[in-house]
Amino acid sequence: MKENMNEAPLPILLHKVAHLAKCQAIPIFHQYDLKPGAAGILFTLDKSGSLSQRELADKVGITPPSMTVALRKMEEKGYISRKHDENDQRIFRIEIQEPGKVCGFGEAGNASGGRDIV
Repeated sequence: MKENMNEAPLPILLHKVAHLAKCQAIPIFHQYDLKPGAAGILFTLDKSGSLSQRELADKVGITPPSMTVALRKMEEKGYISRKHDENDQRIFRIEIQEPGKVCGFGEAGNASGGRDIV
C-alpha cells in the first residue's frame, strides 16, 4: 500500500527524510573511509576553527574517550591535525586539514559547494 505523504504526520516525514539522507551519505562515507560521526567532527572544525579536544567533544556531543578514538583515525588519514596548545601543553588543539576539507567541507570541496557529506 502506497502512503499518501500529504497526510503523513510531521515526525514520520522527518524520519523518512533523515533515512533518505543517511542512505545518500553512506556511499560518500565509504569513499573517504569515514564513519558517520566524522562528518559532524569535520563540519564543526571547519566552522569553528581550532578547538581543544574537550571543546570539540562538547560541541559534537560525544564523550572525550570516544572523541580520542575518532580523532586518532582521522589524523592517520590526514583529515585533521593535533598540536599541543601553546599555553598549556596538556591540551591538544584540533584543526581540520585540506584532505578533511576536500572530503566535504570548505572551499576545497567539490562543485556541489563541498557539501557531499552534510
